[in-house]
Amino acid sequence: VDSLVRVKDINESYGKQWPDQVRIPLGRRARSVGFLGSTIFGRGDDVNAGEDPIARYVFHYQDGSSVEEPVRWRRDAVDWYRNSLGDLRSLGWFDRGPSGNDGPFSAASFSEKIWRNPHPEKVITSIDFVSAKIAAAPFLLGVTVIEE
Repeated sequence: VDSLVRVKDINESYGKQWPDQVRIPLGRRARSVGFLGSTIFGRGDDVNAGEDPIARYVFHYQDGSSVEEPVRWRRDAVDWYRNSLGDLRSLGWFDRGPSGNDGPFSAASFSEKIWRNPHPEKVITSIDFVSAKIAAAPFLLGVTVIEE
């Protein structure tokens, strides 16, 4: 995938029909997988911060089995254009806005989430990025396979 991957939010931002989920082909083994992304519109006001998922990744293995990993608000992702990073566990990228002030739109940030594969010996055929269809609209900028 060579562009931003975005899934649906409850508000149908910009009047577009975003998909409920996107399948990302992989076809390889991985010790871990890293994700760089964030959310658009909505600050997770309708979720229990740090607990309820705003999205999830579903890892499909070649043997037909799968594993799910939640993406939680303020723990794994925050609104990309806010100056509050909350309880974000891992910051992937951060920059001050053009004004350099401390207002609500003064900084941009993207979160990094690292998933540790419980079955590194298995081939991951694909990853589904699935929206929880709430106010926060999650998106991905990059996916990196981390091998041993």
